[in-house]
Amino acid sequence: MPFRLYQSHLDTVSRAVLEGDLATILQHIALPNMMSTRTKRVVATCPEEMDVIVSDIRAQLLARNVTEFRRTCIEADFVAGVPDMIVGRHRTEALSHGVPVLPEYAGSMAMMRINGTWQGIWLDTDADDLAVTMLSADFIEASDRVRRAVETGGPTGQPPMKGPDQ
Repeated sequence: MPFRLYQSHLDTVSRAVLEGDLATILQHIALPNMMSTRTKRVVATCPEEMDVIVSDIRAQLLARNVTEFRRTCIEADFVAGVPDMIVGRHRTEALSHGVPVLPEYAGSMAMMRINGTWQGIWLDTDADDLAVTMLSADFIEASDRVRRAVETGGPTGQPPMKGPDQ
């Protein structure tokens, strides 16, 4: 059952990404959601950010004439002691009329059952950032700035100021 759920999720979201179907993606992806490659990490915290991410990924795929964005489950199982969480591994292929246009790469994903629906909560890929640039450099840099600001306490990158009573 976990294998089938994982594969169904991959199929639905892959098709929705290629079609630019944000409504379907938002039904299957929990927010906040983290996506990462070997060296990049992007977190979507709201539907508007997910829309930017999906639009960017779709534009990159279409620029390469991708007609099939195929992700195939290798293994998936429930997390021990957590019946509402599945983790798995898969491989990703991007094809143009049956011909690979990007190197195949491996990925892993965690899904949680939230309000009765299985939703992806994080996605990690072994994509080579030089060969598989699914997100534009501008978007990644903006996301990195936001992440650094959150981690350091503010948009200036400086720790938060202490009030007089602290």
